Amino acid sequence: MRKSIIWISVLSVVCIFIIWHTIYWYSTGMHNRLIELAGEGKAYLSVLYNISLIAVLAVTLGMLMGKISEVMSHRQHTAENLDNPNKADMQ
Repeated sequence: MRKSIIWISVLSVVCIFIIWHTIYWYSTGMHNRLIELAGEGKAYLSVLYNISLIAVLAVTLGMLMGKISEVMSHRQHTAENLDNPNKADMQ
């Protein structure tokens, strides 16, 4: 349980960093400089950059949602066991 909460914290920070990075680069114009530095005919670098950002964020969010649902299901099972401690005896 504690390990899952640590994972949730780390994955949340990673997601926040990716979102901040993307917003910061677009607001400062660094994205346009990246395209200019790549030069003519190398626009695929910009596309690869954007696709990689999307892929990394998607994987991170997927892992984050998995850990959150893991913690929630653990809490739900723990609450059910506390409500009815003799559940195994009833069956």
